[in-house]
Amino acid sequence: MENNLKKLRKQRGLTLTALSKESGISRNTLSYYELGKTDMGVNKLIKVAKCLQVTISEIFDENVEVNLKVKNKVSVLGVKQVKNFVGMTVDEALSELLSISALSMGEKIKLIRKQRHMTLLEFGKKVKELSRSDLKITKSLVNGWEKGRNKPDVAIQCVICALGGITFEELNE
Repeated sequence: MENNLKKLRKQRGLTLTALSKESGISRNTLSYYELGKTDMGVNKLIKVAKCLQVTISEIFDENVEVNLKVKNKVSVLGVKQVKNFVGMTVDEALSELLSISALSMGEKIKLIRKQRHMTLLEFGKKVKELSRSDLKITKSLVNGWEKGRNKPDVAIQCVICALGGITFEELNE
């Protein structure tokens, strides 16, 4: 995918090595992004935009669609839908991403779990605790929700919404 990453990095006077240190992303990975050999995942895209002090849409040409990788599936969002993440923490940016209706329920569940800095198992335990469900909520079950292989029941969805600070309608859009 065409991007302005190299131009923006050079405008800021950063080498690949310096951007790598600042963003926590390997130099080789950043090089692949600059060359368009691979697309950036959501978390890395947010980190790079913050380091370069630009919006995500500034990284891409105006008419290009932004491919945000969430759970190894690509959600295609128009540039105008992408929020300005500069000045936000990663958690705040993840919250903003949750409001984008183009994401599937599974992608939103994964973002909620990541926002709370939980493993699949920890998230499952928290959901079980809050829902007071007799259902055995395993790591595998949560992974299935995130991958869209199965869908949590309505009571579980309500707990997930509470954890993510979103409405039931937003989760199900």
